Amino acid sequence: MKYISIVIFLLALIAVSYVNGRFIVEEDDLVVITQFGELTGKTYKVPGEYFKMPFIQKTHYFKKYNFQEIETHEIPTLDKKWLTIELEYIWKIEDPSVFYKNFNSNNLARKFIIHEAGEATRKVVTCHKANDNIFKVEKSYAHTLGYEIKEKAKKNILKAGLNLFSVQAKIIKQSDNP
Repeated sequence: MKYISIVIFLLALIAVSYVNGRFIVEEDDLVVITQFGELTGKTYKVPGEYFKMPFIQKTHYFKKYNFQEIETHEIPTLDKKWLTIELEYIWKIEDPSVFYKNFNSNNLARKFIIHEAGEATRKVVTCHKANDNIFKVEKSYAHTLGYEIKEKAKKNILKAGLNLFSVQAKIIKQSDNP
């Protein structure tokens, strides 16, 4: 009888360890593993079933898909005209480990993207006059306002484990006063 209870206890322990140590990565998931709050260095991007050390390691799931943000900014140009610009940007998590270290939250990452894109927009707009070619709608994406903003913001955003795919800028209004 004593051996039966030990065997049952061991089987229960194995079953609980299996359930706690198993995790599934879906097609739209990115997963990082932490051990006692520190990253283990493993990132899982490929869908499938994986195992971790039960009770010691913890999984953190992030979505792989793209996020879209829309913001409006009023910014003066070099010749003191005010432009109201609507920015639409698409971003995603590029490096889940770096993302976890910097943000661990889509909301914080969203605020960071909005801040960086806003700063880049101010830098680009304030060094051009209102009638410069950069503000004209062209067929080519290169050398447009959206392209310039993306290139300015890209460096800091990549360092944070994010990727800014696209920036579309639309001038809504131009005026002499704010």
